[in-house]
Parts: sequence; structure tokens; C-alpha cells
Amino acid sequence: VGGNPGRGLHSDEMFVAMSALQIPYQEITETYKIPDSDQLSEKYHDFLYKKVIPQVLQGNPVMIGVKVYPTQFPQWAYDHFILLVGYNQESDELIFNDFNNRRRIPAATLLNEDPGYSFINPFNIVFAVVFTGLQ
Repeated sequence: VGGNPGRGLHSDEMFVAMSALQIPYQEITETYKIPDSDQLSEKYHDFLYKKVIPQVLQGNPVMIGVKVYPTQFPQWAYDHFILLVGYNQESDELIFNDFNNRRRIPAATLLNEDPGYSFINPFNIVFAVVFTGLQ
């Protein structure tokens, strides 16, 4: 449904596939045009804690686009997609599905450029899709 087999889906192809499969979703992607790095860090933080985590806590899975650092593809805003399915408030960790594995990631990791998954990218785009009505 999504396009060229064998390479996975690009973000625009995901919307075609979700529509064709009648999967209810809401896109909450944002692009920030802010040169100041402190303000930009605050925007990423607010996006995670005010838009993404509340959806997960309501039981709505959220698919996010992440960069993988150290990056081999600086020309891409995100390299990979993960499905957030839970949040542990005590440890400030997000629980996610990645391929066929369930994993955890500290929320702070998504907000920096340390090795691993991150929201931070050179295009200042945060990609997220909330899956609603799946319960």
C-alpha cells in the first residue's frame, strides 16, 4: 500500500498507507524557524512533554520520527520511526516498539544529540502521528 517495497516507508508514504488501511490518526508534526538554540531546546522539550507524552498517557500510541546519532545521513530530518506506547513518570522513560522489540528510552535522550535516537535535527522538524480510536 505504501510504495516501493524493500526500503520501508518514507513519512509522506505513511499517510497514504494509513489512509488506505483506514487507520485513524492525527498528525502533530511541527517545524521551528528559530535560530536561538535555547529557545529551540525549549520548543523540543515542550513538544515532547505537552503534546507527545500526554497522548501516550491517554493510551494513544504515537509514532515519532527520530534522528540516529551519530548521523550518517545529515541530509535527512529523521532516519527512523518508533512507536511510543507508554511512559514511566518515575524514571521519565518512554516505552516504545522498535521493529519487533519493546524498549525504553529516557525522555532526555530525545532532547540531545548524544548517540542514539533524538528529536534534534538540522531542519528543526518534529514528526509525530497520534493514533486515535484504536482502543
